[in-house]
Amino acid sequence: MCERIELHAGVREISRHFGRLQISARDLPDDDELAPGEPLLIISSGGDGARASNARWGLVGHFLDQSPRSPLLHLRGETLAATPFYNRLLRRKRCLIPATAFMSWQSDGEGQRRKLRIAERDGELLLLAAIFDHHPHAGSTCAVLTAPAIGLAHGLQPRLPLLLQGEAAAFWLAEHAEFPEDEFATLLQPTEWPSLLGEYLPEPEPSPQLCFDFALTRSSAPAQRWQPGQ
Repeated sequence: MCERIELHAGVREISRHFGRLQISARDLPDDDELAPGEPLLIISSGGDGARASNARWGLVGHFLDQSPRSPLLHLRGETLAATPFYNRLLRRKRCLIPATAFMSWQSDGEGQRRKLRIAERDGELLLLAAIFDHHPHAGSTCAVLTAPAIGLAHGLQPRLPLLLQGEAAAFWLAEHAEFPEDEFATLLQPTEWPSLLGEYLPEPEPSPQLCFDFALTRSSAPAQRWQPGQ
């Protein structure tokens, strides 16, 4: 799936994927890697072109009385149109999330769970299809759409974020008098995915200073022995 989103790109690189885009450096997230609950950069229709803004990752619909304990991070694209609440957002509140990569944790085949980074093979920007909404208390929030992976991409994960490019991305941001669900269904069954590369990220080396501090902390505590009945 998609558990982290990486955006290591500047305004110029993001802007070249759109005809007209209202964006400034202030719209970019502070961190390169973003987790659920953090604000993402989203691109939505802005009337005259597209506009950038921020939305927290974890959808809270305006129709909810209060924020759920576990806001939705992902939505299955195949069932979206048939779900009354989210069908409304599908029709009016679509957006794209620019990313240089996305991450998930999965088994590496040796029984170890490791962080898998998935990116476009040539380093091109990815555009993740999403929907967003504005809640009076939670503010602007969003969720990533997913679809079954096909071809070589299925070897990475059975489901991936819905990745859009070119005309498909323009269709997603366009304002439709009546949203064409048939064309949306076609987007969910692409003939090919972008050329993706998955790689396991190495575990960060522990800081020698932290190791030393930990050793001091442990050695300063009196030894305790296990006693029967404890």
